[in-house]
Amino acid sequence: MAEAIFNKFNKNKNIKAESAGLFVDSTHLFIEPVVMSEMERRGYSLAGTPRQLTRELAEKFDKIIIVADDMDKEFFFDFEGKVTQWRIPDCDASDVVGIEETIDEIEKKVKDFALKQK
Repeated sequence: MAEAIFNKFNKNKNIKAESAGLFVDSTHLFIEPVVMSEMERRGYSLAGTPRQLTRELAEKFDKIIIVADDMDKEFFFDFEGKVTQWRIPDCDASDVVGIEETIDEIEKKVKDFALKQK
C-alpha cells in the first residue's frame, strides 16, 4: 500500500518506491480483495505479487521504511541510518474499518514523507 501511495504522490520522479515483506506467505501470494477494493476506490493502483525482502534487495535501497508495528527495527541493524519505522498496526482482512484506518494512516505518513523528497 505504501509503495502505491508514495509513487502516486511523489513529485520527484528520480525517486521510486518498491516494497517487499519480511514474512511472505508463499501460500498467500495475493493482496486481500478488500484491500484492493479500498485502494482502488481511493485511486491507487496495486499490481504485482508480494515479494520476500532479501539482504541483497535491502542493500539496493537508499531508504527502508518499516510500516508495520510488529517488526523489530533491530532486525535491520546492518542498515543503520537507512531505516525508519512507522509502527502502523496491521489488521485482519475481515476488519474493513481497520483497513480503512490503516490506509488513512499510511496515506498521512507517506504524504508527509513524499513532501520532504524534493
